[in-house]
Amino acid sequence: MSCKAQQTNGSSSDIVSVTSKLIGTWVSEEDPNWIIEFTTDGTCYWHYTNDDTDTHDFSVSTSSPQCGYDVRTNVTEDFYLRLIDQSDASESCYEILGVNEDSLSLSTISLTVKNYLFNKQ
Repeated sequence: MSCKAQQTNGSSSDIVSVTSKLIGTWVSEEDPNWIIEFTTDGTCYWHYTNDDTDTHDFSVSTSSPQCGYDVRTNVTEDFYLRLIDQSDASESCYEILGVNEDSLSLSTISLTVKNYLFNKQ
């Protein structure tokens, strides 16, 4: 009989860990007028200087599809951020390329892929 290490692909503890790293305020490297704030109650605020703030419910998952697009799963690094706009229930999805105590990197999940880099405020 042999023992194998448990795979952590998409486990709930991994999702909790990634989600907890998101909590806080992030400033866009490209445009310092764009600030994203994630709160512990699952709310995400998108602030842009002189614009109304967009309020979303957010969640992190490892499942496919995301916003109608098939995405890679069963790899330890693959985490996805889903935002649901509280005003009109529209959905936005991003791949979390990386997140730690200092930086956040997101990639759009759509036909036109764009990467966004943020620094923790």
